[in-house]
Amino acid sequence: MSAELSAVRTFEIVLAEAAPLADAAPGGAAAAAAGAAGVPSAATAFIARVSVDPDDVRATGVFTSPFAPGEVDEALAWLEQGLFDDHHVRVFGERLFDALFASGGELRRAYDRIPADGRPLRFRLVVDPPAMARIPWELLYDRERQAFLALEQSVVRGLTVGTPAHPIEVAPPLRVLVATASPAGLPPVQGWQEAAGIGTALGGLRRRRHADVETLPHATLDAVRDRLRAAVKDGQPFHVFHFVGHGEHDPRTDAATLHFEPEAGAAGPDAGRVTPEQLADELAPHGVRLVFLNACDSARSSAIRVAAGFAPVLLRRGIPAVIGMQARVLDAVAVRFARELYEGVADGQPVDRALAAARRAIHRPGRRRVADVAIPVCYLRSRDGVVVRPPRGVPVEPAGRPRWLTLGSIATVAGLILAAAALVVEPKDVQRWLWREPIAGDFRVAVAEMSTDGAVSRADALTLSTRVFEALEARKAEIAAPAAEPVPAPDGEAGALDIGIGAPADVGPVTRWWPVDRLAEHTGAHLLVYGVLTGSDGQTAVAPRFYLQDDGAPDEEIRVSGEHAFGAAIEVAGDAGNPFTLPELDVPLSLRSVALAHFVLGLYEYARGDFAAARTRLAAARASEPAPESGTTIVDVFLGKALMHLASMAGGDGDADARLDEARAIFESVGDDPVAHLHLGELAFQRAHGACVDDPRASAAPAGCTMPDGCAAPRPVDRAGLAEAAEWYRRAGAAPPGGLLNDVALKARFGLGRTRLCQSVAGADQWADAERDLRAVIRARADGNRRVAMLAAEAHANLGLLALVRPRQPSDGSAAAVDPRDGAGDRRNRVQAALAAFATAVETADGAPGAIDPARPAGYLLWQADLQRQQGHVDAAASLLAQADARYATSPAPRRSFDCFRARVACEIERAATAQEGQP
Repeated sequence: MSAELSAVRTFEIVLAEAAPLADAAPGGAAAAAAGAAGVPSAATAFIARVSVDPDDVRATGVFTSPFAPGEVDEALAWLEQGLFDDHHVRVFGERLFDALFASGGELRRAYDRIPADGRPLRFRLVVDPPAMARIPWELLYDRERQAFLALEQSVVRGLTVGTPAHPIEVAPPLRVLVATASPAGLPPVQGWQEAAGIGTALGGLRRRRHADVETLPHATLDAVRDRLRAAVKDGQPFHVFHFVGHGEHDPRTDAATLHFEPEAGAAGPDAGRVTPEQLADELAPHGVRLVFLNACDSARSSAIRVAAGFAPVLLRRGIPAVIGMQARVLDAVAVRFARELYEGVADGQPVDRALAAARRAIHRPGRRRVADVAIPVCYLRSRDGVVVRPPRGVPVEPAGRPRWLTLGSIATVAGLILAAAALVVEPKDVQRWLWREPIAGDFRVAVAEMSTDGAVSRADALTLSTRVFEALEARKAEIAAPAAEPVPAPDGEAGALDIGIGAPADVGPVTRWWPVDRLAEHTGAHLLVYGVLTGSDGQTAVAPRFYLQDDGAPDEEIRVSGEHAFGAAIEVAGDAGNPFTLPELDVPLSLRSVALAHFVLGLYEYARGDFAAARTRLAAARASEPAPESGTTIVDVFLGKALMHLASMAGGDGDADARLDEARAIFESVGDDPVAHLHLGELAFQRAHGACVDDPRASAAPAGCTMPDGCAAPRPVDRAGLAEAAEWYRRAGAAPPGGLLNDVALKARFGLGRTRLCQSVAGADQWADAERDLRAVIRARADGNRRVAMLAAEAHANLGLLALVRPRQPSDGSAAAVDPRDGAGDRRNRVQAALAAFATAVETADGAPGAIDPARPAGYLLWQADLQRQQGHVDAAASLLAQADARYATSPAPRRSFDCFRARVACEIERAATAQEGQP
């Protein structure tokens, strides 16, 4: 046994029908366990056996599904439709974990005995009962450690089969056959994206002839058979078969099929459909070791049942490892996952460990739904799982995807592109850039060849693109220089960024074979500069645009993923063929490109919470393109928002006012835009709310308490300012959907609800309208809209404040309001309602880790601490204060409002504790 194999600890769980096992061994441990648990029948309870090797630990227990009939089907539907939000995923995983590892049982003791010695751990699940096999076991969640097992270790499935698997390890080169099929009548499949991603991931081995990737487009079953046979005959068999296409599950027969393309002349509903047995007949005899099925289901099928239908058959036929996708995934996610998986395989990692790394890669907190960890499922029969071992002395250079813009736990800015139209070129031109070398550097810029409308020559487009590249090279030091603080490099050291720039001749153009999303992914560029060059009627113009991959955004309010104009078109007089025309475009286009580079670095600073550095970067982007007609709205939006964050951090001093004035001027310069309207409403509200109850500093500091510097007394409520804020929110809410803003109407409604609450506190009777607005935001969160998690948490907190101060109506039904301070019982009820609302706000914030600044839930905990102190529960108040401090310690930036509120609450708790100690 190799040292690597012996280093892996396997925790195997075998689940089988309870009754047959009990009958087979009436006096054995299984029967005793079943009897002790009161197993009613094999339909509801199952025998679970655990073995831990090489530790030689054995345990037996009973597993009873914690889910009601139909609940698993509902969960799978949510998983496939993207509706399984993070909170419900954790609850689902906790229930599954608690049912399997019941407290005090043998299985739990075996689990708790796993040594923390750093040895890789493989959880292997052998689940034979079909009903139990459909459960997404990959979501097992250990509440005590707050971890999904599939993200910390490898989680694989197995079968109780006796046929030995083919040895999985092969000598280089590793050969991968990527078969893509997109039959007519089904949604198109972008299989070439995955093929390109796999080729890039295996680039290090491929360049040394230790790996080879071949694509088989429009694959029929006969074409697959012919290619596999030919490869074996040539002495170069394929070791990995990767299928990209559609699958289908028939609920009437429980049969799963893949949709290959039909053979020539074939017709009818079954043309092109391939059963698990048919696929196994072709793959098993030809040396295939690993099968990857990205069989995205059609709208009428269940992907998990497609994967579960094929994997067991393939494994029983001797194929050592099968990976399937249990739900639909976006093409971009599938590409990223495949690249990460094969990068690990090329490094010589076991398949399951490479899969675990790929799971972690597609689930970076705040970027992907946590439910995505359950989408890939691995069936493994080989104990080793290593597909290829590079020869000794040959270093492997994994060509991983860009890392520097991981943005901590928030998002990855993976690419910005100045592009729109697709230049049509011949397929032979595509091959020129198919295996282009990745750009080196911490921040990588690719300047693509511009496209044209036909009136401008391609040579002129390449000339202008090259000049942009030269301008960026000349100003590389300016772009790379640190902003307010040194930018952390990937190795953790601070300093200027290592900028790498790719030239148009190397990058190539955007084409219909290389659309913007694929070109950004394939070049590995964080920023890809491009444009559309046109000429007509004696005018030449270049239209710059940018494209951002859908990997999340620094502020989930802003829709920066997708394609946008980066400023208005740049026009000059003269034909492009005139030698004096193109130079006139050089300066404005180069300035726009530099502005874009500063902009993406500003997004990075913004996302990591360094708003001062973001302000510097974004101001540089704005200064690089000073023309007012440039129309770079997105720069103005983020610059204004960075200033608002800085004002919030500064508190109520003069610096805050100056920053708010600067932000207001920026948003007013944007013009009639819903983004500007929403933030002008926010600015007006910040200025006007004064001593409204949603300001943590509204209460005066207790006498004798030491407060931090800058904790000024709150201003009076400005009713006219609140009315202005409400009007801006109404205008923002009336805007049509689209543009840069996500959920604009909902955000405007939250602003209205909060504003109406303050107006009511100031004397207006808008309590009911405020409550309706806030509950509308909460309903949107309940509908699965993860982007508004922070908004929903704030809505819950505002409902807590409303519960405290809203006048109650007299019991006789008259219109006169009753002072909320009347009656101790009524006050207690209000406090309890507020405590529940703040607790829900914390829970809502916890449901979206990474998307919410920890200072927000820390503030909710402070409110609970203050209310508990008012109720006389000093110990509970002190505990909540400690929790708030722990949360706030992880916030990326200090906030004076929190510091002031915290000082007051802490002082009051300390006084209350002292008073209690002095009581007899």
